[in-house]
Amino acid sequence: MNRRQFQNNSFVGVIMLAAWTRNAHAISLNDLSGADASTGLKAALEKGALSAVGLLGVANGFMGNDMVRIALPGYLNDAANLLKKLGQGKKVDELVLGMNRAAESAVPLAKDMLVDSVKTMSVADAKTILQGGNTAATSYFSSKTREPLGQKFLPIITQATANVGLADKYKAVAGSRLHTADVLTVMALQLDIEVKLGASPDSDWMCAALLAAMGHDFMHPGGVNNAVSQMEKQTCELLRRIMEGSKVASVWTERVENAIIRSDFSLAADNHEQVSGSEFAWNQKWLNVLLNEADILPSSHPIFGQDLSQALSQEWKAAGFAPYETVTTPGGRQAFLRSVKFSSPSSRLLSSAPKN
Repeated sequence: MNRRQFQNNSFVGVIMLAAWTRNAHAISLNDLSGADASTGLKAALEKGALSAVGLLGVANGFMGNDMVRIALPGYLNDAANLLKKLGQGKKVDELVLGMNRAAESAVPLAKDMLVDSVKTMSVADAKTILQGGNTAATSYFSSKTREPLGQKFLPIITQATANVGLADKYKAVAGSRLHTADVLTVMALQLDIEVKLGASPDSDWMCAALLAAMGHDFMHPGGVNNAVSQMEKQTCELLRRIMEGSKVASVWTERVENAIIRSDFSLAADNHEQVSGSEFAWNQKWLNVLLNEADILPSSHPIFGQDLSQALSQEWKAAGFAPYETVTTPGGRQAFLRSVKFSSPSSRLLSSAPKN
């Protein structure tokens, strides 16, 4: 999650309530001298700032307030709506709660800074706020405290998000988007290459391949299987509802699911064995192989592969899977490269292409 965006949302909550307090006091510039206006406004804003911190910096200060509750960013909100339809609303709720709990932990740090900004307010500043609109006080606090608050909030937000496990909750909602993009890109390249190498285009099988690439890690929780294809089967159960709702023919749903289930790395060798000695063709066996290859090609790349191995190591470490200690070592990397196999003409071309 973008910490800067998270900090800004927390900051806006404080400022909104401080500005609201200023309006509630309804100080009139026409009734006050410059000094009186400054003194009166300072008292109102200081009280408002303390009130805002007191209201927000407690349990449910953000979560229980519709005005300032921190919502998911737009790109995640669409995914969240889909997850709720698939019965995964609990993960979405945990993420939103985690974000707001982190904000509630950070807000008390703002108190001294907000009060200091009020005490150093000039008469000109006070007149500008009183003559301004409903956002004048917010604009003043923003200009005086946004940057230093951001610097001060970062450590506490980092710690607070760690305390509530926010990163894990975020991953549970966002999923493996970057890996999915890698696999989808490689699969599209493979399909194009196979056609250019002589395979007659088959829109049904090619669409099935792209759908398998897009969905193979859908709602993947990370970690490793405790049984063969355990997580892949869970993925298929979720995807089936979407494919049925999209009127995908049952025969193609079954073929996509078969490819995803057999994308478990422990089945890769058998998948390759089933096409050994045969020419590439549009069928289930070759679809299974294409998905295995697209899944592993980015990690075998000499430029990108090391970073992807590091990400895999972190995932395995979180899951308590012992090989995380060796997967990023030179020896572990070489062992991985020796274990991968490429059978399709397109994958052999891509895996042997010169790397600049």
